[in-house]
Amino acid sequence: MGGNLRGLGTGLFLCGVIILLLFLLIMPAVLQLAPTGAQASGEEGYWKQTDVTAFPYESTENTEYSISDGSSTYSHSLPDVGDRFQSSATWSSPAATYKGGEKVELTLQVKVDTYVWTGGDESGYLHLGLNHAGDSISASIDAAGLQSGITRACIDLTDKDGKSAFSVVVDTGEKVVSSDGGTVSAEFPAGYDDGEEKAIYVKTAAGMVRYTYSWTAGPEPDVVSPDDQDEEGVEPEDSESDLSTYPSEYQTVEIEGIEPEDSGCRFASFRGEVEFLPPGGGEDDWQFARLNVKILAGTRIRTAEESSAILHFADLSTFVLKSETEIIIRAKPKQISNFDLVTGRLWVNIKRILKGDSIVVRTDRSVTGVEGTIFVLEDDGRTSTLKVIDGKVEFTAISDGENTTVEAGETVSATADGLGEIKTFDIDTEQAEWDEVISETEAGSGQDGFPVWLLILIILIVVAIITAVAAILARGRKRGRADIQSPEPVGQHVQAMANEFHGAICPRCGSEQQQEGMKFCMKCGTPLADPRQQENQLSFCPGCGNRLQEGTRFCRKCGRPL
Repeated sequence: MGGNLRGLGTGLFLCGVIILLLFLLIMPAVLQLAPTGAQASGEEGYWKQTDVTAFPYESTENTEYSISDGSSTYSHSLPDVGDRFQSSATWSSPAATYKGGEKVELTLQVKVDTYVWTGGDESGYLHLGLNHAGDSISASIDAAGLQSGITRACIDLTDKDGKSAFSVVVDTGEKVVSSDGGTVSAEFPAGYDDGEEKAIYVKTAAGMVRYTYSWTAGPEPDVVSPDDQDEEGVEPEDSESDLSTYPSEYQTVEIEGIEPEDSGCRFASFRGEVEFLPPGGGEDDWQFARLNVKILAGTRIRTAEESSAILHFADLSTFVLKSETEIIIRAKPKQISNFDLVTGRLWVNIKRILKGDSIVVRTDRSVTGVEGTIFVLEDDGRTSTLKVIDGKVEFTAISDGENTTVEAGETVSATADGLGEIKTFDIDTEQAEWDEVISETEAGSGQDGFPVWLLILIILIVVAIITAVAAILARGRKRGRADIQSPEPVGQHVQAMANEFHGAICPRCGSEQQQEGMKFCMKCGTPLADPRQQENQLSFCPGCGNRLQEGTRFCRKCGRPL
């Protein structure tokens, strides 16, 4: 019985250890799967965007300036001479919140759109026209409230080479630099007092945009709540694109105090490890994809190795993300950029677009303008490639501003050196590859982004625990049955003790003589025989252990036959 209890105790201890290890293994994934808005939380506080204000320069008779969040345009013309110059700048908007010390990263781009110079070959600077013109773009972090200038607290955002400004220049009829741009960054310094303000400034030849932030002491709050607000209306004839086509039970993951716009995008299905990052979240706030979550403007979506996802939009358009792809969902079709392809391969089917709108897909090297078609866009970090399966797509290289129209069956690439040559590809082969991805993704849907390998590991561990517990309990029951069914006879134990004893035993009273060589019993005085002779004569009952007299056929104590 003692062995049975010891075996059971050992089994319970092993089970406890295994369950603890299993708990430590899966809890991080379970916490990440929980339907809560896991947003960035600073230990001391965070910066929250409170205002965005544009300050365009004052236009004149021959000069026009236009600037807003994300873009600006500068144009100068001399109608009497016939010279004209126009440039444009674009940039990615800063995030809604930043922690102290977190990196602010923006993509800046400036290019020459138009330059007409009527001076002759011999005129040079004697030509009284637009001999020299240009534009530039830069970004910085500085004290709040500025409308021009800088302070000693100014922090320039720079690229990896330390460059803080990008410029285009034209001179005497030549485009000396027609396009320039890159990604710049700097750390947002931490605040000290609740309500303290700083701002991010983006400056171009057309003016400045100021993004004001206020320091909020304490951890950044998490908010998960159903969004029951009415969506923006659309024209009656376009009611099919209304966001009301989605059920009301979709949850919104957002930051308190920030009201991002619903992008109209939803997860239709996904396979493997697919994650999304709500707007304003940090690198530690990625969550597994869920079918019941609204995707807000500014959300990042990525797929891991051997994973894929299908996104549906309120206008019936479809995006398919292959493995190792990351995109940024922008606002509904009314801003400069609607989607950013960070890396990977993307299949897009634009069903239809509201009147006057268009879709723009950006990469670091290209801009793709779409008005209703099917195409594939790829980016590997060095080259952006467009493949048009149906319809026509306008493709622009960011490096030099050159653009072209790509038709069905054609492909073109853009690099840092500019636009490549248009080539052809096999539409059927390309579409068949994506059809397979779509089929696999739809078949693997419903796992809510839980990694397959982790699910298999959990099943194996649970099976191992059950097997171990069953084996331990079975062994304990077997030992228990053996103890009950085959008890050791008491007489055998007594007989064994007698065989090991080498002293004399009184044949009358059965007392053991503690000293060898005794001839008489110390208790009753009966004469004693030699112990070696007595050893062969003595016998005991195998049932109760009672000492038996020589020739006895039944035990006098328990009556057992001998």
